[in-house]
Amino acid sequence: MPVMVVKDMMINPAIVMKSVSTSFFLCIFVCFSQVSADSFCVAPYGDDNNPGTPAESWQTIGKANTELYPGDTVLIRAGSYNERICPIRSGTSWGYIT
Repeated sequence: MPVMVVKDMMINPAIVMKSVSTSFFLCIFVCFSQVSADSFCVAPYGDDNNPGTPAESWQTIGKANTELYPGDTVLIRAGSYNERICPIRSGTSWGYIT
């Protein structure tokens, strides 16, 4: 098996720093974009002025439609919801809306 020997290799610090700073920026961007995902709740007995938590649910799926962003999740509790919506936002490959 051939062996490769490298001698006197010079490293340009400017290239290394640019690579490190780009990697750091991407890591921070991905980490914070994932952290922002929230969970919400809709229930027939809720109120659209509530914050959308399980204890204080929204009443309509339409309210969830206006508040959800990629990565968010909404739990729709059992009940009748007589409404029609057109999704305002789409999910992304890194953050579905579920």
